[in-house]
Amino acid sequence: MSVRVLLYTCNADLRRLIAFALKKQTVLFFTSDADDCLYKLTKTSPQLIILHDDSNVSPIHSIVEKIRIAALFGTIKILVIAEKNEPLLYADILKKNDDDIIFLPVSANAVNSAVQQLMQQPALTSKKDLDFKGLTIQPDRYTVRVREAEYLLPKKEFLLLYLLASSPGKIFSRDEIMESVWEKNIVVGNRTIDVHVRKIRQKINMNCIQTIKSVGYRFTNID
Repeated sequence: MSVRVLLYTCNADLRRLIAFALKKQTVLFFTSDADDCLYKLTKTSPQLIILHDDSNVSPIHSIVEKIRIAALFGTIKILVIAEKNEPLLYADILKKNDDDIIFLPVSANAVNSAVQQLMQQPALTSKKDLDFKGLTIQPDRYTVRVREAEYLLPKKEFLLLYLLASSPGKIFSRDEIMESVWEKNIVVGNRTIDVHVRKIRQKINMNCIQTIKSVGYRFTNID
C-alpha cells in the first residue's frame, strides 16, 4: 500500500534524491513554499510530511506549529531533514513515535530506511483535550464542556477557539488566525473573524477570549 508523502524543500538535488528513494512505495507531492505546504496538506491528506530545515527559507518551528493545528483531526507523522546535527534544536517540536529527524548529508537508502521505520511505528494521537478551570475543549468531538453543559461548535468556530486555547496568553494576529483556520484560497475579512469570536463568546458564556485592539485575540486565564 502506497504512503502519501508531502515533501517541503527548496533544494532541487534533495528533491530528486528523495523522489528516487521513495518512488516504489509512496505517492509523493512536492512544495517549496510554506503557505503552499499548508494548502497541500488540506488537499492531499498526507500520512507523512518531510520537511527540509533550511533556515534561510522559513523557520521550521513555525511551519511545524501550523501543521499541528491544520492536522488537528488527523495523525500526520513528520520527518525533518536538518542541515545541522543539533537534535536539541528540535526537541520541543518533534513527538516521540510520530516524528523523526535525520541530518545532511543523506543517502537514498538512509531516507528510505527512516521513512519505513517511522511509518511502521504506532502513531500517537494528535487529538489532545485542553482542560481549564470549568472549561474542557475536546477536539475528537468538536465539543466544548463548560462546567456541566456541553456545546457542539461548528468547525471554524471550534478550530479558532482551539488555536487560541492551545497557547494561553499568546496574542494571535488576524493574519495568523486566517492562515491557521481558513484555507489558503479562501478570502476572509476581519469581520468574519470578529463574528466567529462573538459567536464563541455567546455560546460558552465565558470571558476567556480577549480582544487586542488593532492586533488580534488571545486566550486568557479563566478565573
